[in-house]
Amino acid sequence: MNLLTTIRERFRHSIEQLAGTADEYLALIRPAQDAKFGDYQANFAMSLKRVVGRAPRAIAAQLVADVNLSDLCETVEVAGPGFINMRLKDELIAQLLRDAVGSERLGIAPVANPKTYVVDFSSPNVAKPMHVGHIRSTVIGDCLSRVLRFVGHRVITDNHLGDWGTQFGMIIYGYKHFCNPTDYQNNPVGELSRLYKLVRSLIDYHDALQELPKLEKASEQLGHTIAQFKQQVVSTDKVQAKQQQKELQAAQSKATELNETLASCREKIARIQNDAKMFELARQHAEINESVLRETAALHAG
Repeated sequence: MNLLTTIRERFRHSIEQLAGTADEYLALIRPAQDAKFGDYQANFAMSLKRVVGRAPRAIAAQLVADVNLSDLCETVEVAGPGFINMRLKDELIAQLLRDAVGSERLGIAPVANPKTYVVDFSSPNVAKPMHVGHIRSTVIGDCLSRVLRFVGHRVITDNHLGDWGTQFGMIIYGYKHFCNPTDYQNNPVGELSRLYKLVRSLIDYHDALQELPKLEKASEQLGHTIAQFKQQVVSTDKVQAKQQQKELQAAQSKATELNETLASCREKIARIQNDAKMFELARQHAEINESVLRETAALHAG
């Protein structure tokens, strides 16, 4: 027996007599959030007020008088402005527990309208070692899948390992040019992870070098725009004044975002240039790229 469904169905006829429809109001019968109010609580009387045109407490009292829950509930009471509190009978709870223990499904019936769910698991980055976070999301995903299948839904599970082309390309590039043979022999996964992170840092560094002048120019232009906005005489027309203020705020917001991007770009550059070893690797990386570009151009020309 599904107690919540059963209780809702017991109220259906009485609510339909008052409102003509019941489903949206029956959904307001829920497990009580505080045990001192009982096991279930119905809050639909307040919503029915606009349909019936009577005080919620009077509506609740009428519904309690109409519904028969004597076989399920020890008490069914109206509280506050119109809440209906229901406390289950102890012997009913005991019987349901006995039935659940003897049931293969623990007394849980399959859903009436099965749906299809897609559960995405940890989706680890194939270019990095796995960590405890992957265990957590995998366990959660497996739990959800089992529960959904148990109640009758169709479940499609997926552990997406996409976007692997770039990662493997970076690892191959790092292995070819920057690999430490001894470290690779002793700990291949650890060394490949180091190479991935190294190449990522070098790429970010050279990208930042290219972007920095553009960002600085954009920041300077935006600064001039904001200064011009501030020098404008505020219009006496309220609508126009509001628009001017809106444009200024938008420019200032954009400037804040741009400055954050600019700071991040400078930080990436400084991180490499302040480390002599990394700066040398960045120089080698640039030479390798130039060599590849020349070879590619020569192939196309030939």
